[in-house]
Amino acid sequence: MGSVAGSLLQFAIQLPTVMRSMGIIKPVFAFASESVKTVVRNFFPVFFSRGVVQISAFVDATLATLLGDGPAAALQYTQSLYTLPVSLFGMSVSAAELPAMSSAVGSTEEVASELRKRLNAGLKRIAVFIIPSSMGFLAFGDVMVGALYRTGRFGQSDVRFVWGTLAGAAVGCWRPHSGDCTRRPTTP
Repeated sequence: MGSVAGSLLQFAIQLPTVMRSMGIIKPVFAFASESVKTVVRNFFPVFFSRGVVQISAFVDATLATLLGDGPAAALQYTQSLYTLPVSLFGMSVSAAELPAMSSAVGSTEEVASELRKRLNAGLKRIAVFIIPSSMGFLAFGDVMVGALYRTGRFGQSDVRFVWGTLAGAAVGCWRPHSGDCTRRPTTP
């Protein structure tokens, strides 16, 4: 709720300055434009694919609460750790690659080739960071969990429990990519 309120407040603070700079904005809905059709056509698959991640996390949390307070807390601690490398490294590489990918020009084949090349390079860079992070979670997860969370009533048995959950998550943190992006898709 706080993030929604913060987002609305940020929007409200910027709106007067934007309105002064832009003047009166008259939105035009040109649904006949091919660009608009492409955006609308691509919106729903992306929207639902991102929603699957959120729904999956919700289902995981719901199932964990059925097992008691301990597993639910362990899952929460684990999620904060195993999402860190993906968020940190994956998003950094994505942010660096997107401008280069969007500036690709040429024929459809040339653009597709450039995008495949950049995507492969980005996936390899992400793997360079994610795979060692996963291995670190497996080998040193108890040390990491203990250093971050072991205080007060969070004892050694809790550290081992969260480490076990983290080890399971680390195995799935980087799933091997079947093939590479340089292969052209075959059409039936």
